[in-house]
Amino acid sequence: MKTITIQHILIYRRHVMLALLLVGLGTRTQATLWTLTDGDSSVKVDDVVGRAYDWTVGGVNQLNQQWFYYRPATSGAENGIQSISAPNSILSDPTLLTTTYANASISVQVKFTLIDSATPGTSGFNEEITINNLSGAAMNLSFFQYSDYNLGGNAFDQTVLMTQIGPRYGKAVQTDGLWQLTETVNGIGTTVRVEAALANQTLTSLTDGSTTTLNNVDNAGGGDLTYAFQWDKTLAAGTTLQLSKLQQLQLVPE
Repeated sequence: MKTITIQHILIYRRHVMLALLLVGLGTRTQATLWTLTDGDSSVKVDDVVGRAYDWTVGGVNQLNQQWFYYRPATSGAENGIQSISAPNSILSDPTLLTTTYANASISVQVKFTLIDSATPGTSGFNEEITINNLSGAAMNLSFFQYSDYNLGGNAFDQTVLMTQIGPRYGKAVQTDGLWQLTETVNGIGTTVRVEAALANQTLTSLTDGSTTTLNNVDNAGGGDLTYAFQWDKTLAAGTTLQLSKLQQLQLVPE
């Protein structure tokens, strides 16, 4: 019979501790979740999987998901900006999250700001996006925002209308019953395309590994709807594109 010594016990304990450590490391691959709060409003951002979601206003979750995709060429696949690198995120205060993704070719920084209003049922969600071309050559950039709102906590009976501000598309209005979401965007110097569609149609095209060009269908109604913006611009080496977005959600008086 083999004799169990103190040394055997210590070796066994080390193996157990190592196994537990490896299991613990495995859990670190899970997404980092950030929650912005202001008054009775809150919104979550998952900077690893890549989505903003659960924008809760007046106790109702209004947002299924919203995120950003990019293509650094005129052809090829689009990818979520989280594919650029691991995120570097800083929650400056409960209302402001700054998330940066960067590699040798491109960096994308998004500042998420939640602004509650003294008016019940009203909240604002701002996003400021800074894109830098670090590649050393010109980049034919296409940048996308995909939005899937379930206003009033309801995925059905939504309507979407996207309109121009000046020479380019710059506004989206989504409604459902008494809830209304208004988004205004500023993409100076870019070509802007849009797409209003049934849920998952646009998201599928952005994630199927093929080249996507939004179809400029600017309205849809009577269903579970989404909308998207596409900004196209040739970025010279070392230059920057800045986009600003304001999303205002309100409970419209009957």
